[in-house]
Amino acid sequence: MKKPFMIWGTVAGVAGGFILLQGMMFFRRRMYEIFLLIHITLACLFIVGGWYHTDKTGYSHFYWACAAIWAFDRAVRIGRLISFGVPNATLELLAGETLKITVPKPKYWKSIPGGHAFIHFIHPTCFWQSHPFTFTTSNESNNYITLYIKIKGGATHSVYQKLVKSPGQICKMRVAVEGPYGEPSGARQYKNVNFIAGGNGIPGIYSECLDLAQRNRDQRLKLIWVIREWKSISWFYQELKYLKNTNIETTIYVTRPDSLSELDQLEKCLVGNENTTEEEELKKDIKDLSGDETNSFDSSVISTIKNELSHITFLEGRPSMEDYVEKEITSSDGTIAFTTCGHPIMVDDIRYYVVNNLDKSPYRVEFFEQLQVWG
Repeated sequence: MKKPFMIWGTVAGVAGGFILLQGMMFFRRRMYEIFLLIHITLACLFIVGGWYHTDKTGYSHFYWACAAIWAFDRAVRIGRLISFGVPNATLELLAGETLKITVPKPKYWKSIPGGHAFIHFIHPTCFWQSHPFTFTTSNESNNYITLYIKIKGGATHSVYQKLVKSPGQICKMRVAVEGPYGEPSGARQYKNVNFIAGGNGIPGIYSECLDLAQRNRDQRLKLIWVIREWKSISWFYQELKYLKNTNIETTIYVTRPDSLSELDQLEKCLVGNENTTEEEELKKDIKDLSGDETNSFDSSVISTIKNELSHITFLEGRPSMEDYVEKEITSSDGTIAFTTCGHPIMVDDIRYYVVNNLDKSPYRVEFFEQLQVWG
């Protein structure tokens, strides 16, 4: 054990063992930045230790090969970042829970339905961090990509703190984007396709569903979005409104319909961010009619949203995925697929119900999971 090759072999073995443990989802979800730093450090110790351990026995070239693959991967990723440039993106804080990032993209950059990209925020507190997020292509222009990001810790929290101090909770920030990566699910091969999203799992699901609708295939497309509160509609309002021009059957479940916080965000969708005169007139009319400005105004906003999005079915309460999956499979007139992204428990439940109902249709039934598992 005093010989260098044994010491370095022990270093490599211990580093490899720790990688197995700290790479678990439990740690990645709770402390992603720390996980990434430790993971890279351990990987370097594993390769260096392994190289010294095997150098005199003729096997060190395997470690050179590992290092070469890693270096090539990094070079390609850096090249992608340089070619995309550092555009000035528009960042908005919506409903106090979601970051909307609109990024100008080069003409050569082709969006992938359901794909994702890594983004660097060029900000002093988090510029070194890189995170993958699903995106949608702007419905108004193909010159932009749009990302909707749930606020958590780390980089997103740093951006959140900047936005809450900005006028109108909107600002400009330089970003670097690497991608696109990923691919659409195999749902395009099926006659009946059910897209089911939970919360912030909607962007990738939406973009893939919309892509199929725009291809004018003979498919029956259904989009299910499960959200907690009404306010979540505000940050995806324009995309939902765009669905009116498609053949997509859309249903939104609001699991906490009595929670009416931050409905002013929904109100802005209706009267515009700058049309304060119309906004005040709407409030005054409601108060005159009922005498209860707050409750009636909340009800009026929700009612108006439903009218504006009349092509969408709104249901209050938590959906029974077991009943929904069984009904769709048993009534299907052809092959059927379920594509889902959302909370891991929801995704697990849908997979379980699909498996339990496989024998209830004479046609092929398939399940596609778009849940990202990077952390």
